[in-house]
Amino acid sequence: MINISILPSSVATKEHIAVPSVIMGVVSIEVQDEQKVYKELSHKLIELETSLNYSLQTVNEIEKMVNQMIIAIDEKHELLLRCEWLVTMSEIKDKIDKITSLEDIKSARAKLSHVQTCPLKKQLMEQLEQKEANLEPVEVILSSKAALVEAIFESGNETFINLGSAGREYVLEEVLANGKGTIEETIANAVALEASVQAAKQSSSTAELSQVLESLPLQHFGNIPTEYVEEVLQSLLDNANWNGLFQLDLQIKHTVTQVYRKHNPVQEGPLTTLVIDEKMIEKLGVQQL
Repeated sequence: MINISILPSSVATKEHIAVPSVIMGVVSIEVQDEQKVYKELSHKLIELETSLNYSLQTVNEIEKMVNQMIIAIDEKHELLLRCEWLVTMSEIKDKIDKITSLEDIKSARAKLSHVQTCPLKKQLMEQLEQKEANLEPVEVILSSKAALVEAIFESGNETFINLGSAGREYVLEEVLANGKGTIEETIANAVALEASVQAAKQSSSTAELSQVLESLPLQHFGNIPTEYVEEVLQSLLDNANWNGLFQLDLQIKHTVTQVYRKHNPVQEGPLTTLVIDEKMIEKLGVQQL
């Protein structure tokens, strides 16, 4: 017989020890009520969001508690975003006295644009606006070339404007190479250039036309594939209907395209497509035909 009196005894107390239960090898632990946690942390953030002064350390502590949430994911993302806004405002507030340039003001504004409306954001935006108003206007000093172009465009001279970018650059280099070019000299050179373009129509042979075109600032003439040069020149002679440097350049470009298609016909079919390799596209000087 077992002597029960000598067995160790236990005394019941109110102390509770939480022991995880094991079901089929899976440890089950009690999970905190995250909706309750969300409400508590949200309330703390509201207090910070409605204040002009708050501690960044407090924000970091809240952020740590938010990161412990594992079930209420949407609520977690919301709280983290609000923490991020508070950090952004705190950083801008700390360095706002050092913001002195328009670039820095724009950068700070861009960051604040993502922050929800609150008293501190409003205060920071007002301070940035005041700083911008106090900035002295920066005087823009144009180069001789830029000043000349601006003056000619303001004069509204169509001859210079209609030359196209390559033609205008050519004329500007001419007049500026001889010193400080004037509006009158630039316009005169533009008129002379257009006269040379018109004179090209009177060429009696492809060789003569080629010589004239080589002297002109044409973007697409130098890109004609060697095997098509003669045919393109003959087509230009037969259809000398351009009116100005820019139109001549476009006509050369379109003529090269036509000649290429003539020698590289596309097979007919429901999905007829013109396929040109990269090397040929580079020669033609076009991206799409």
